[in-house]
Amino acid sequence: MAKDKSLQKLTDFDQIKTKKQVREFLDANPNNAQDLLDCLLNQYNVSTGAKEGKEYKLEELIAEIYKHKNLEEGEREFRNHTYESNHHLITSTINNSILDNNCFPSISQIKDKTGLSRQTIYNHLNCGLKSNYNRLVMGKLEYMAVHALSKLYLIGVKDNNASALKHFIELSGAINRNPIERVNSYVQINNVTITQEDIKNLPPKSIEAITKLLSEARNDKQVIDMRQIQKGMEYSSSAKD
Repeated sequence: MAKDKSLQKLTDFDQIKTKKQVREFLDANPNNAQDLLDCLLNQYNVSTGAKEGKEYKLEELIAEIYKHKNLEEGEREFRNHTYESNHHLITSTINNSILDNNCFPSISQIKDKTGLSRQTIYNHLNCGLKSNYNRLVMGKLEYMAVHALSKLYLIGVKDNNASALKHFIELSGAINRNPIERVNSYVQINNVTITQEDIKNLPPKSIEAITKLLSEARNDKQVIDMRQIQKGMEYSSSAKD
């Protein structure tokens, strides 16, 4: 008798295809929520293992059970795990396709390789890392970023590599970069230093003369002589007077 009832339950569960039917079943059978959840989770695992492409619809039905029972944390955990699994399959397929074919695969190709539904792939690529359920993926990326920074620091210290240490400081955000930007906000040619303030205070004709000299030097691939610039500035100033 118990076996007959169990088979009847499975038959009833197989008839549930929409979120509306999930809600109706739970309203009529509130004590069978866990049984329905277990059944759908099993179907989800079978579908993903056999690459049947049914995971999207099953995922929505499972999430609806959590919502109906007000189990927000349960739904969040389930969504995070499915997102992580899908992310791994999709990114691995894209990476392998680029290595093998030197191009990005189409959604159809990703579907064939991963066994995921077209809707799952489209939603994943459309949302990317902006998804609300990317906690596990972002956690791994953050951990890897910290580990990479540690390696960068180690290279800088062990090899006396100033460039590695500079990048470590910039990427870690340990020091405000404004002072560096202010130090580099001038041009020095021979013994003459030109600041942004100097350029702002020049008359228009002087700027034109400097621009002309710079353009000619670039076109001729010559080294700019500051004396030429100074002469140009003096000439334009005397012409103005």
